[in-house]
Amino acid sequence: LAAVQRELEDGRGVVLLRGLPVDRYEGDELRALYFGIGAHLGSPRYQTSRGELIGEVRDELRVYGGVAQPAMPGRASDAPPTSRYKARSSGPLRFHTDRTDVVALLCVRQARTGGKSKVVSSVAIHDAMLARRPDLVALLLQDYHRSREGEEAGGERRTYALPVWGIREGRFTSQYSRTFVEAAQRLPGVPTLTAAQDEALDLLAELAEELCYEMTLIPGDLQLLNSHVTYHARTAYEDDPAARQDRLLYRLWLSMPNSRALPPDFEVLKPWMASVLEIL
Repeated sequence: LAAVQRELEDGRGVVLLRGLPVDRYEGDELRALYFGIGAHLGSPRYQTSRGELIGEVRDELRVYGGVAQPAMPGRASDAPPTSRYKARSSGPLRFHTDRTDVVALLCVRQARTGGKSKVVSSVAIHDAMLARRPDLVALLLQDYHRSREGEEAGGERRTYALPVWGIREGRFTSQYSRTFVEAAQRLPGVPTLTAAQDEALDLLAELAEELCYEMTLIPGDLQLLNSHVTYHARTAYEDDPAARQDRLLYRLWLSMPNSRALPPDFEVLKPWMASVLEIL
């Protein structure tokens, strides 16, 4: 696990561990085992203002019922689904980062079809855009307003400003979710995105699809991603609960002891990146 820490921060930023015996453990026992692995890597932190430590990534609309919202188009629409809806439904999930140093996903069960994981280097996207459109790179180093979406604590304000990319002491970092940016556009007092800012996000998304790597997570796979240097996405999937082919992943957010220092413009993220131990 110490080698995993180093690979995540100083290597590729992506680690896949295989063979965790998820069939041998169930329920709280598996959660405790998974949480213990996470605690040896870093400090688990809350994923929502309700104190969620281990998230269940599954089709909650099927499991718990509910009415699906319209799919999110490339640009803003009148009624966008929240990030929680998108992550916890069976639909596709656009490239994004989670608000943490490292996001860990343990595959407990696969879907009947689909649900491929897509990972891309945000540094590679930056470099490719720098070669094609350096003017757009400059925009992504400036503030984009984001919505809090009601998911996280962090103050009374409904929005905050944050660049998509930042660099400190030669180390790159990124915080990206177009869903949060689009949601902020519907709130009062938020500056309207310029055509150039929208174009920069369009090219970022195009390059992410062009440069990404797809992998199929099988039961027992533990995927770990450094959010500072990677984006991740997911294809749509279909479940078959009768055959126990209903997709279930356990998610941990980890604050890492060897993580890079945040650029000054990213200080707004510190309340979210506090570990459980710091909060306690």
